[in-house]
Amino acid sequence: MDTMLGARLQTQQRSSQNGRETSLWSSGLGMKLEAVTPFLGKYRPFVGRCCQTCTPKSWESLFHRSIMDLGFCNVILVKEENTRFRGWLVRRLCYFLWSLEQHIPPCWDVPQKVMESTRVQKVISGRAPAGAGEGQVPSLVKKEVQRILGHIQAPPRPFLLRLFSWAVLRFLNCLFLNVQLHQGHLKMVRKAAQAGSPLVLLSTHKSRLDGILLPFVLLSQGLGVLRVAWDPNACSPILRALLKKLGGLFLPPEASFSLDSSEGVLARAVVHTAVEQLLVGGQPLLIFLEEPPGAQGSRLSALGQAWLGLVVQAVQGGAVPDAMLVPVAVNYDLVPDAPCDNTYHVAPPLGLWTGALAVLRSLRGWRDLRVCVRVHLAQPFSLQEYTSNARSCWGSRQTLEQLLQPVVLGHSTVIPDTEKEQEWTPVTGPLLALKEEDQLLVRRLGHHVLNASVASSAVMSTAIMASLLLCKHQKPCQSSYCYCQEVLDRLIQCGLLVAEETPGSRLACDTGRQRLRAKLLWKPSGDFTDSDSDDFEQAEGQYFRLSQQSRCPDFFLFLCRLLGPLLKAFAKAAAFLPWGQLPDTEAGCADQLLQFFQATAQEDGFFECADPRLAIRAVWTFRDLGVLQQTPSPAGPMLHLSPAFASRDNQEKLEQFIRQFICG
Repeated sequence: MDTMLGARLQTQQRSSQNGRETSLWSSGLGMKLEAVTPFLGKYRPFVGRCCQTCTPKSWESLFHRSIMDLGFCNVILVKEENTRFRGWLVRRLCYFLWSLEQHIPPCWDVPQKVMESTRVQKVISGRAPAGAGEGQVPSLVKKEVQRILGHIQAPPRPFLLRLFSWAVLRFLNCLFLNVQLHQGHLKMVRKAAQAGSPLVLLSTHKSRLDGILLPFVLLSQGLGVLRVAWDPNACSPILRALLKKLGGLFLPPEASFSLDSSEGVLARAVVHTAVEQLLVGGQPLLIFLEEPPGAQGSRLSALGQAWLGLVVQAVQGGAVPDAMLVPVAVNYDLVPDAPCDNTYHVAPPLGLWTGALAVLRSLRGWRDLRVCVRVHLAQPFSLQEYTSNARSCWGSRQTLEQLLQPVVLGHSTVIPDTEKEQEWTPVTGPLLALKEEDQLLVRRLGHHVLNASVASSAVMSTAIMASLLLCKHQKPCQSSYCYCQEVLDRLIQCGLLVAEETPGSRLACDTGRQRLRAKLLWKPSGDFTDSDSDDFEQAEGQYFRLSQQSRCPDFFLFLCRLLGPLLKAFAKAAAFLPWGQLPDTEAGCADQLLQFFQATAQEDGFFECADPRLAIRAVWTFRDLGVLQQTPSPAGPMLHLSPAFASRDNQEKLEQFIRQFICG
């Protein structure tokens, strides 16, 4: 018996040794390297940590190194083991039984608490006329408050939530191979939720499906019903009513009225109080910080900033002591509703039946094209901590209007040597109601979280495959390499780049000893096609640096020629100002400007400016410069000429200022 056990033990040892040998491969350098599967979570670099400078306490408290070893889980993989029952019938009904077992927390009596709040009562008392009867006006205003609150939200229906989770689970399993979620990220979010502060998820917006996918993920992981801040203009009234019963939130149109409008003041008070009660109840909130898919460029959403401003105001007002912000990103191998081209188009409002038809079309079109999805929940951080630390680190930043407008109008000839504030973003009534300092806080916080969300995103398999194909078949992209090398040569010739090398190394720009265009001295990132050790020794100690010249006219000529189409578009936009039909929405201004570009192109033959991207860029820059100003309205932010550029004289000064940089 002992002999048999010993023989079996030796056999197991030999098999394990052979297994280790097969997992090792020779690198050609006399070393044995272990071949690992990069898909496993423990071998991937852990991403998603919060900023150590802005939130050092959150960086330490909500992270432990043990969570780095946790792998990924497939949130749409539901089996018999995920339910309390067993048997062959359970295996066929596991999706339905799983949805019935999901915990739906009870909803609070929000309407009564909103009506009794100090903010709403103050507005009601201010609207009572002098001759009103006792209790008459409050009853009328009470109906108005209930109407506004009914537009914002509705109590979630547990039966509909369970039925909807079952339908979404079946839909996602038909559409995707898996929906991956890192268990370490999930553990950090659960730890933040157990601390007692409400969770506010701030997400990118790659697809309309994000608003359905993220609530399902949180509900399936036991984090409660996620309240999603939807765009009211993207849904029909019937779909809005359904989404509200599933936990959706909508900003009422009266909230975007002017600041002195009584309807706008009441609507903003109701929205503010509703958000406070939501955070006090501990319900997680999802806000999309990016513009919806298909928007003109990627930037902060006006609607997202409005909801984020309400959260910041609730924390600063003391309704809740703190809120935990969670940067979120959703990445698809192939975005389901991505546009086929890069042209801007306004998506029509999605109705209930059109949404059902879109689901059927996606299931039919993606039957043989199932891809993967990855949901990233970055490390949560304290809003209170960020607010206290960020104000002390802002420094002396100024907007483009503060920096450049005095120079354009001839009031100053010197531009202050200070950092430029980040690009403007359109705002709505709830955000304009905040103080200017709080608006700046919300805008910078939005940029901060959006950068964190993008930084924690993974590169999906389709992008990896495309990069590998480009590295394998470089003939289609050879022209781009030659163009980049040509640009590098010109930068060296005009003195913007200076070649530096350590003593004993060959000059980096020595084109006589080596053909510069035949073999690049610098390699694109991820280029593994040439690993000759001689090339590494040859390039060692060679680098380029920016020249430090006191007088560099070539630099400005280079930039002016490089930005020629953009500068010409800006000059034409300045000439368009006297003929523009303002005020108008941002999209309307861009359409008017594009039509002006096309009309002038027929006259001067310069069709390069007839580009919708240049038109919207000109509108953004003129708003950043203070040429255009915005006011809230139910249709969205309306742009109009600022008083500084209402006169024809200042409009001509702006055009002349821009044209002085156009070469040729």
